[in-house]
Amino acid sequence: MDQQDSIFIQKFPVRYGDIDISGYASIKSFFSNFQEIGFNHADILAQKYNGKKEFSFAVVWTKLNVVMKRIPKWKEMLTYSSWISPLIQNSKIATRNFKIEDSQHNQIGYGYGTMVFFDMVKRKSIEIPKELLIYPTHDYSIGNHEFSKLDNLSTYDYQITIKTQYTDLDIYRHVNNVRYINWVIDSMPLDILKKKKCYETEIHFLNEAKNGILVKSNTKILTENEKISANHEIIREDGKSIARVKTIWK
Repeated sequence: MDQQDSIFIQKFPVRYGDIDISGYASIKSFFSNFQEIGFNHADILAQKYNGKKEFSFAVVWTKLNVVMKRIPKWKEMLTYSSWISPLIQNSKIATRNFKIEDSQHNQIGYGYGTMVFFDMVKRKSIEIPKELLIYPTHDYSIGNHEFSKLDNLSTYDYQITIKTQYTDLDIYRHVNNVRYINWVIDSMPLDILKKKKCYETEIHFLNEAKNGILVKSNTKILTENEKISANHEIIREDGKSIARVKTIWK
């Protein structure tokens, strides 16, 4: 086992499509890059340790937390690092960590999230596959690895309705997780979006969304001063919650 494989590093510029109207990176760009580097790392590990074997399972996020100390601007070059926490045999949950540094090697953000493994044939969650237990991991947890208890919203201040489209889907044929972040942002009042930046986002993924359905993105503003906190819930047309989210704006 090569410990150099335990941490994967990739550079991403803040692209024009990543920024908001003020020229700063939107929170959705960090989720998108976390998704990209996570899959790239997993692909390299699979090729080296499993010989490009085709797996019959998918990796599904259950919770993900992103915390930014500074919001970068358009054209900044960022270095993302990612690693898997030690895997536990017979467990169903794995944890992935992320670190974001600027061109001066200052850490400007981090994230961590939990994943489960889903049998694509039997359509149910499974224990961490034995093929993955040989992967090199890194015994360092960034952040406290704690998650909030996010309940359903009994009331809300703002709501938008979206119809899912073909372009929302990923290779698993359901709506990509990053779209949920877009819906959360779009449900926030415009005056907050113009004056504040989202520094923290915690999302709990509960159910999938397929193509051609209606979903509602509800937002409840909890505190409104220099730091604004809000809770969000995305609900399918059948009434099931797709995701619950907590954001902090400064």
